[in-house]
Parts: sequence; C-alpha cells; structure tokens
Amino acid sequence: MLKAFQVLSEHWRKLCLAVLPLGCAVVAFLVYTKSVLLPPCLFNQWTGLLCPGCGMTRASHSLLHGEIAAGFAYNPLGVVLLPALLYGVGQELIAWAWEKPEWRLRLGARLPLIMAILVVGFGILRNLPGFDFLRP
Repeated sequence: MLKAFQVLSEHWRKLCLAVLPLGCAVVAFLVYTKSVLLPPCLFNQWTGLLCPGCGMTRASHSLLHGEIAAGFAYNPLGVVLLPALLYGVGQELIAWAWEKPEWRLRLGARLPLIMAILVVGFGILRNLPGFDFLRP
C-alpha cells in the first residue's frame, strides 16, 4: 500500500510541476486581451469599484508577450509582483517535487502581512480620484 501511495505521489508531483508552465502557456497563447471567454470581475460588477486584481489577466498576457509597458498599464502592481510570485511558486514546486526541503524559500513571517497591506492599499488607491494612472 505504501509503495502505491509513493507512486501516486510521484505522479501528482509531476502533474503539479506541469500546471504552472501550462497555465502560462494558456494565458500567452489562448487568451486574448479582449476575449469574451474570460469571466468578468464579480467585485467590479457588484460594487462598480476596481479590485486589486482587475486587469491582471491582460497584464499577464502582455508580460508573457514581452509587452511590459502594456502590462504595466493594465495592472502596475501585478507587473511588479507577478515575476516574484512565479519565481516563488516555481521554487516551492521544485523543492517539493525533488524532495529537497533545503531548496525552499525562507521569506520570514512578516512578508505575508506586508504583501496583504500592499495589495489592499493598491486596491484602495486605484479607486480614489486622482489615481487614474492605476486603473486598467
């Protein structure tokens, strides 16, 4: 039974490692910036306000095509945080898949709090008058 679990675990690890590049490929090649296939932002529909993630799919699409300025116009915070997020998730997946805990990132306990404050602050600022440059 343990051997079967280890084999299954190995397949799940490989599958998880394939998901990140596959997701990037889908956004890069199958998603268009004006696609009707993309779901609308529910927060924006319900409140009329922009959430911190509004424009993130279009920004990701632009970044994956090398259009940094266009990506920055869609979501400036996303352009800054997306590469760091992809690196962090990729590093964690690789450490997990190869069973090398010493390869894991050591970020500290305050980073999630700092990130949450940054994202909420960005969400508030992009809805205030005078901060039109933060809107997609």
